Amino acid sequence: MSNVSEKFSSLRALYRSHPWQGRLILATLITVIVLVVIRISMPYTIVYSAVYWLGQQGIASEIEDIKINVTEGTFAVINASGSKNGNTVFNIGKASIDWKWRPLASKNVHIKEVLLEDFDMQAAQYADAMVIAGVTIRQDASVEPPPPAAEKQTVAWSAGLDRIDLKDLAFCYQQFENAIDDAEKSKRIDYYGNIGLIS
Repeated sequence: MSNVSEKFSSLRALYRSHPWQGRLILATLITVIVLVVIRISMPYTIVYSAVYWLGQQGIASEIEDIKINVTEGTFAVINASGSKNGNTVFNIGKASIDWKWRPLASKNVHIKEVLLEDFDMQAAQYADAMVIAGVTIRQDASVEPPPPAAEKQTVAWSAGLDRIDLKDLAFCYQQFENAIDDAEKSKRIDYYGNIGLIS
């Protein structure tokens, strides 16, 4: 116990004799602690926010895990599913993206790999709306296109993709001729696809 009190008193003496160094060390320590807390809580915050937002759209959803590795440049969603009115609207076994940071400095987006595994998605298009994975996106006819902006110098960005892996991919796309509110009366065309493995 005396060793701890001696070290604490020596730190206090160092802080009093060199106040700016002590403040810098204290500020650095606080910054590191805040960054660690943010990093640890980020996946939980993303899961909670996504489930809450999907719940606001009327979709009961579950997300098992989200993995983020900022230094490696990877982001993955693992075992996510959602249902609306008892029907499954999406199921994701694993969706991940792996990118490189360094090319961003030269205005180049370089994605090393995109992986979709055990991926099932439902979509429907109506005359006035689109429903993707249970989320309704209405087309607003009253929105006018923005006026053309004055021409300015633009910087060209480039993008590259090394690899896409699709494993057990299923999708269902329905096309209706009427508005979303009159969907029961309209004719529809169904498109359904299933991909076992593409690499």
